[in-house]
Amino acid sequence: MPPAASRLGLVVFALVAAPAAAQPTTDPPADTTGTPLIHLELADGTALVGRVVREDDEQVEFRTTGGALVIVPAAQVRSRRPFEGAVRGGRAVASDPNGTRLFFAPTGRPLGRGQGYVAAYEVFFPLVAYGITERVSVSGGTVLAPGAFGSVVYAASKATFLRTNAVDLAAGVFLLTAFFESVCSDEGCEESSGVGGIAYGVGTVGDDQRAVTLGAGASVGAAEGGGLVLVGGELQVSNSIKLLSENYVAFAGGDAGTVISAGVRFFGERLAADLGLFTSPDLLLEEEVDLADFPFLPWVGFTYNFGR
Repeated sequence: MPPAASRLGLVVFALVAAPAAAQPTTDPPADTTGTPLIHLELADGTALVGRVVREDDEQVEFRTTGGALVIVPAAQVRSRRPFEGAVRGGRAVASDPNGTRLFFAPTGRPLGRGQGYVAAYEVFFPLVAYGITERVSVSGGTVLAPGAFGSVVYAASKATFLRTNAVDLAAGVFLLTAFFESVCSDEGCEESSGVGGIAYGVGTVGDDQRAVTLGAGASVGAAEGGGLVLVGGELQVSNSIKLLSENYVAFAGGDAGTVISAGVRFFGERLAADLGLFTSPDLLLEEEVDLADFPFLPWVGFTYNFGR
């Protein structure tokens, strides 16, 4: 790995992975019944996370993750579902449903069979992703711009081949296809096309709340001859906020360039919004750089998750 990528990886690892090693990722269960944690929603909108101790047609005895025993009339239970998250200090911490990606780059985590999302990156770049199996997913979209809609198409696939409590390893490919009318004469126009992309491997180390993602890819097709290294991190700070960083060292024709980013994700059970800033260290370190000119590329992304 190049020196720049190594330094970047160490910084992200120190900020994200080190706190995770300093304390357990989850506390012991609030009880020892062995029943799964569930999310219980009541008719008045109250949400409880814990385990059902016992229930009948009249009432539900429910022990929360904090240890409190709550008796709820059965008629007041609006819904229940498995809780996706962790327990820390007796407090339930929800998981980000968008853990399969950083801002845009994939993590090693799989999407899951029947799960998917619809996303819009920078407004004009929509993407639909779907899990075919528990470990294989596909995605694709087209640019929402005049002259490019339907003519510029991108597609991707990812397969996670290793899953443990702390490590996810995956491989995949991202392809971009462009169709354009390039040569015209009295007899008509000939359509030209080009296909290029990245074949990559990626690994994520950590849990749903704290993780580091490392990856490497090589260009294929029309873009053959280049490559990139990915270093990313995520740190969840609340039940609805996660800090993100997605960084690249790209190579092409003997030259290398670095892109760094930082931002935040606001998420709920279905919806998420990503806000971030991308820039280059070379740009920031220029002697004549004027921060008033805002040498950053704003990143905006919106996602709706389904099938969970």
